[in-house]
Amino acid sequence: MRTSTLILAAAATFGLAAPVRAQDKNTDKIYLTDGSVMKDVGIVNDGIQEVEYRSGRSKSTVPSERVLRIEYGAKPKTVDLADSDADQDEYIDAVAEMGNYLSETEKKPDKKFPWAAAYARYRLVELNGILGNIEGLGKAADELISKHPDSRYAPLAFVAKAQAMLDAGNAGGAKAAAEAFGRFVQDKGLIGRWPVEQRLWAALASGNTGKKLQEALMGVSTDAAEYPSVRNRAEVSIAESLYGGKDFAGAEKIFNAIVKEAKADARTMAAAWTGLGDCLYTKAGAAPDDQKVAQLRDSLKAYLRTVVVYPDESLYVAKAAFQAGRCYQEIARAGNDTEATDRAKRLFSFVITNFPGSKWEREARDFYGRT
Repeated sequence: MRTSTLILAAAATFGLAAPVRAQDKNTDKIYLTDGSVMKDVGIVNDGIQEVEYRSGRSKSTVPSERVLRIEYGAKPKTVDLADSDADQDEYIDAVAEMGNYLSETEKKPDKKFPWAAAYARYRLVELNGILGNIEGLGKAADELISKHPDSRYAPLAFVAKAQAMLDAGNAGGAKAAAEAFGRFVQDKGLIGRWPVEQRLWAALASGNTGKKLQEALMGVSTDAAEYPSVRNRAEVSIAESLYGGKDFAGAEKIFNAIVKEAKADARTMAAAWTGLGDCLYTKAGAAPDDQKVAQLRDSLKAYLRTVVVYPDESLYVAKAAFQAGRCYQEIARAGNDTEATDRAKRLFSFVITNFPGSKWEREARDFYGRT
């Protein structure tokens, strides 16, 4: 899915910038859950208990539970090609390239990059998620857990599978994934972040709603104080529940806190910016005429943040792009703004083109006809 020129231009108007994906080809970066970054390192082993890395001539470790993600500078050639394809939104080609690498390493393990096979399988999990291939995602996650149970990516595969099942409306599949994650945590004797993250997904997959869900998530949030990425994922779910219960002010306060702290994965940040956009859009709907356009522009900025900065988070990008079109549509009506009308149409076209078969495509077609 390519971010359209229109969206990039509109985002530039609000001072937003697309993420820079270029990475130094000689060194790795370790992003920690507290928001700090360890630069100019070389990953030696990406294990489930600790990540071993070189810094200069010495070797050190960091607990895996405190690692949010790693950017690898040097990669196997085939893996690097696959990631380059993904950066160009050529996701099907990227899946094929990752598969080719894994076929190669099944015959001859990669001694130069011992972490790369687990990484490639996790990328297959992510890429299938972007493509909306839930079956492929589940298969890739299961293979990763089976073949690399001592990799840092193994618990992340459980999380990705539970999340994908929830997104697809498969409550039973999500619950099964969360329960399997719990058994894995116990069997491996994992501590710290992983037990509390498992509780998060167990709560989300429980089928509970309203106050009961909020209470469970608040307990996770409290116990995840040392792990901002988990805490903020719980908090964003609390805010979404509050918004669904029409506590718009309570939801807005939480979403604002998350985007300001900015210590979470891309999925959580996309959810928070989209949720904030929803709160501001609702507020704009009740605003006096002389304040409406300004508040719609605040909402628009939040929605565009999701689309531009987190383009791979398709579940939220589809909604945010559609809602950005609605903002432009209402701005146009309030001020007879023909440029805003054109931007609304083009945003709706973006959703129609990139998210066929989705709820947002149907909504975009309907509102395109009214613009």
